[in-house]
Order: sequence, then C-alpha cells, then structure tokens
Amino acid sequence: FINMKTGKHLEGEAKYWDRFEEQSSRYGIPIWVDYQKADTKEIPFINFSTNPVVDKLYLGKVKDLVIKKAGVGKILDLGCGAGWLSLELARKGGKVIGIDISKKRIEIAKKYAKKEGIKIDYLVGDIEDCSWESNNTYDAIINWNSFHHTKDPQKILASVRKSLKKNGIFISWDHLGDNFFVKVASKFASIIPGYYKLKVKSLGSVHSEGEGIADLRITKEVVSPIMKVTEYKEYFIFVHLIPSLYKFLLVRMRLPIPIFLLKLILPFLLWLDAILAMVVPDNKNYAFLIAKKIKNG
Repeated sequence: FINMKTGKHLEGEAKYWDRFEEQSSRYGIPIWVDYQKADTKEIPFINFSTNPVVDKLYLGKVKDLVIKKAGVGKILDLGCGAGWLSLELARKGGKVIGIDISKKRIEIAKKYAKKEGIKIDYLVGDIEDCSWESNNTYDAIINWNSFHHTKDPQKILASVRKSLKKNGIFISWDHLGDNFFVKVASKFASIIPGYYKLKVKSLGSVHSEGEGIADLRITKEVVSPIMKVTEYKEYFIFVHLIPSLYKFLLVRMRLPIPIFLLKLILPFLLWLDAILAMVVPDNKNYAFLIAKKIKNG
C-alpha cells in the first residue's frame, strides 16, 4: 500500500481501517456497510453516532441526494470504504467500481455485495496513485469523505476530470477542516476522563494517520478552474457535533435520551447550522459539491 509519492502514512492508514472493520463487524451491519439495512445502533468505541436512525436524521438528505444525482451509468467510488454508497448505486442499476486502501474493508464490501446478490467491482488500492485513471470512461465519480485523507487532492481531481466522460459529473461530500468551534469541542472532549480511552484501546489511536492530511480541501474555488460547479453548499457545525454529543450523553453518561427528542431538536439545529454558515463564513466544516466536465481534453 505504500506509495512513495504520498508517504508511508498510507501503511498506517490501511492498518487503522482494517482494525476499524475488524472491531466494528462484531456489532452487526454498520451504516457504512449498508445504508438501508444497518442494525448496529451505537457501537461503543466509536465517538460519532452509529445508530442508523440518527445517521439518517442528520446525513440522510445529503446521502439521498448523492445517490440520486449519481445516476445509473458507469460510476467510480473513490475511497469506498466498506461499500455503503457503491451498494446503493448498484441497487439503482449503476455499474460501479469501488476502490479503497483497506483490504479488510474491501473484503467486507465484497462479501456483503455477494450476500445481497449485487455485482460491484471492488479493488484494493491507493486512490492517490491515480492508477484508476481512464480517459473519458465514467458517467460519475464520487468522493464521500475521502479526499481529506490524501496529501494531494488536486492531483486526484485532475485524474477525475480526465476519467469522466463529457458531461460526466463529480460528486463530493468532504471535510473542510475543523473550525474554531469544533476545535474547542475536541479540546473539551480530550479532557473528559476516558472519553477516547475505549477508541484508543480498540483502534490504537483516536484518528487514522491520514486524517486531515490534505494540502487543500474540496471547495468550489478548487474545483471550478477545471470543471463547472453546478451545485455547492457548505455546512457549519451541528451536522458534525450534535450526534456525537447525543452519543456521549447516551452511551458514556448513561442518560436515557429518547430518540424522539433528537428528532424534534435536530431540524432546528440544522436550520441554525445554515444560518451560522452565512453569518460566520470562515468557520464551515463540510462541503457538498457537484461539478460537470463540460468538454473533453
């Protein structure tokens, strides 16, 4: 897995996600394996919410939009993980290729797709070496929260453009980097006794070696010089923090917070998220983007 152009962090990245899947698979079907049939509820050592109901409350609209916009042509899922998005796109009729650096994640994705009777071409590989590049081949290429784990996303974007057919689309949901408020929340979490203890014990570290390693993030300004950006939206904070707070109170503090309360509160917080994104423009956390390749060459 080591690509000398991007550094030895890739070896650690692969091992981290292998371990992540080995530990997570004990709890059932996670949301990152099957968006529709996940049944894990909350996996204790993971700090974000793994309950499929909670996941759909705060990320469902974005996930559904990505699935809808990708269409049913030939699709490349870069950094596919354990395959939830590839699976949804193939269920719709797409001809999907999924690539991920973790051998274990690809093994799980293959096994699950076979169980569901769905054909998907899964490959173990480093998306940053761009060996997947193929001129004018794909109708859609997807980045779901993967490019911020790579050192040179701009290089990958150049290969994305080459690999898309004319009028093919690139869809991205990715982390923009922790804003001030997330950094404060993370600092606060780090001083809570035992907050990360179970995660470190299970995975060896709080984050993978590639977390946030990107030299730039996928924004409209980065993509627009090479492709036509047709949809773009940035998100502020609550889409990221509230489910984690809910999980901490429920699992670590053992406060019996009913799910219906989150269903009532979260829509308001997402509305507040949109307001804050406009009021504090330099403190956004995630971005959703669709871009089109309008001409070959």
